[in-house]
Amino acid sequence: MRKTSYRKLRAVLIGFGTAMVLSTVTSPVAGTGAADMFTGGGFGPTAQTAVQAAIWDAENSAYSSQMYSCQLAGEPLIFSRRHPYRGTTFNAEATLNCSR
Repeated sequence: MRKTSYRKLRAVLIGFGTAMVLSTVTSPVAGTGAADMFTGGGFGPTAQTAVQAAIWDAENSAYSSQMYSCQLAGEPLIFSRRHPYRGTTFNAEATLNCSR
């Protein structure tokens, strides 16, 4: 029974690793001066906190590519769930349109 679990875990990790390699190869390393999209994720005890964390996450990704002018692209996505110990928690996803 444990052997099956290790095989499943190994398959998931190999799939995840392959996806990470492919996403790094296809993502632009240096911007061309045109606008690029960056998506960030965040969580928190309120929807506002989760959205702000998601925006900061996307901004940090943009800043690492030397893109410092960012605008929110569309509305952030907000998800809530009931946690057994923390109560209701919120997750958010925000996409920013950034340029140099």
